[in-house]
Order: sequence, then structure tokens, then C-alpha cells
Amino acid sequence: MARARSARGEGVFSIAGPQWQDLRALFDRHLPSTEVLRRLIPILLIGFAVTTCLGFYYQIGNGKDAALDSAQRQLALTAEVAALQLKAETLNSSTDWQATLADSLPKGAIHDGRTALLADAEGNVQASAPIDSPYQGNLLTILGPQQPLTIMGADAGVLRITLFDGTDALVTVRNIPKTDAQLAFLQPVGHALSGWRSDAIIEITLLICAGLCSRSLPADCGISRRLRPPPKETLSPKS
Repeated sequence: MARARSARGEGVFSIAGPQWQDLRALFDRHLPSTEVLRRLIPILLIGFAVTTCLGFYYQIGNGKDAALDSAQRQLALTAEVAALQLKAETLNSSTDWQATLADSLPKGAIHDGRTALLADAEGNVQASAPIDSPYQGNLLTILGPQQPLTIMGADAGVLRITLFDGTDALVTVRNIPKTDAQLAFLQPVGHALSGWRSDAIIEITLLICAGLCSRSLPADCGISRRLRPPPKETLSPKS
């Protein structure tokens, strides 16, 4: 054992000179043996796995919150731009509501599952984008009677609510100036989190692969230990 410890420390301290001999002796005295280090490998791997899992959990949770915040900001910004475009329009019974809504929408307004609904003073949806949107009828019925969006408009901000069909969605409503019309933007939470979900799947896959690779290390150490030939005994010369 003393010879093994000396071999581990010979490379560095032999070059440093005799003034480091005390430090070398202290280092060798506290350095664990090879057998102890081999026994510590499973414990170190478990600690590494637990720390990694906690880090991934924290990162994935923060990524989800960031994705929702980004979707809410994008939804609010899109609604503001479209409402400003509709400000100069005259919305009445003779107006082509569908064309007016289409002209007011900024580029990318209905990407990522977003839907725009333009309702008249009675709350009836007169236009939607995309045009084949399943949300038709009265805006209050679509959003539900308990939400404050149709009353407070922009002051309510972007809310996460459950629609009449059970869809978990982000919703914001804008009152169109000089008219009694309202513009609503909806985005299902599932669409808002689609990018985060793809990133999370990749991260979890990498974590599983890293765990499988780490799991094979103790087995490799055990195999190499069993296959290592026993040390040869050195015969002392006869006197």
C-alpha cells in the first residue's frame, strides 16, 4: 500500500524538490486508497444523478413559466396593434367585418394557435381569424360569464381561463375606440407551450441517456477489477 501511495505522488512532488516532502507526506497520509475510491463511485454517481435531476426539474419549470410569459406578452402586443388599426374604422351593419378584421391584423397575428374574434355591441362575433375558427356566437358565451375581460377590456390584461368548450387558453380583450365593438384574442395554452414542450423532450432524452451511461460505469469498474491479473510476487534474492 505504501508503494502504491508513493507511485501516485511521485510524479508531482519528485519534480518540486525536497521542500515539498512534508506536503507530500501529508497528501499521501490522507489520500484514500484505490479500493475506497472504487467503493465511493456508486455514491458519487447517485449524488450526481440526484443533483442533475433537480437541476433539470428547476430548468424545465422555469422554461415553462418563461414560455407562458412570452406568449402573454405576444398576445397583448398583437391585440394592441390590431385595436389601433381598427380605431379608424367605422364598424356598423353595412361594414365588411371580416375584411376589416383581416386588414387590421399584424403579420403573424394568428400564428401558434392564436385566434382573433371581432364582436359587435351585442357581443355577437361578426368576424374571426382564421375564418374557419370554431369560436362562433356570442363572445360572452365563448369566454364565460365569470371572467372580467369583456367588462374591463385592456385593464384586465391577459388572463388564463377555461373557455366554454373546456379549452385552457390565454385570452385578452380590447374595446375598440369610438365604437361599442370588442376585439378578443385567444390562444390555447397547449399551443403556447409547444416550443417549450419540444425543448423539454430533448432535455429529458439527454438526461436519460446520461443516466444510462452513468449506470454502466460501476459495472465497467467491476468487470475491469475482475479481469485485472493478480500482482506478481517478487522473490527476494538469496543471500
